[in-house]
Amino acid sequence: IRDRSWYHLDPSNASLAWDRLAMTISFMTACAFVLGRVTSSGWGHRLLWPLIAAGLLSVVYWNLTESAGTGDLRPYALVQFLPGLLIPVLLLTMPDKFGTAVVRWIWLGLAAYVAAKLAEWQDAGLYQMGTLLSGHSIKHLLAALSGYYFLRALLVAEQQQESE
Repeated sequence: IRDRSWYHLDPSNASLAWDRLAMTISFMTACAFVLGRVTSSGWGHRLLWPLIAAGLLSVVYWNLTESAGTGDLRPYALVQFLPGLLIPVLLLTMPDKFGTAVVRWIWLGLAAYVAAKLAEWQDAGLYQMGTLLSGHSIKHLLAALSGYYFLRALLVAEQQQESE
């Protein structure tokens, strides 16, 4: 049996769980970072592991329900999309908690992630246009770019704290 830990080498529902586990770590880390900026870095640090655990449990729950034939994605959808709704609201209502450079990097990260979801949504259409990549492949490139932008935000925020 092939190694099913890599979704794209052998696409299946079982291997999709591994793909989703990695994404939930990113979503929850970004959420903890932003919550830490609007509350205190101590809260961000305290929330990191519980949020990551909630994300991982949402994938485990989906996988268990998928095996039972129902495939309930509601907790995973909450983990994936709630930070995408919460983060812009916090950026718009409390920009002074972040600093201009951090806000810019976070907005770029959000824009890249939205573009990734749009590419995924238009998967077949993008491929049929004669591009070399499918929308799914483009999604992964844009999601990686989103992660880079969030990492830049984290590094800039760290520099700001060191200079204070």
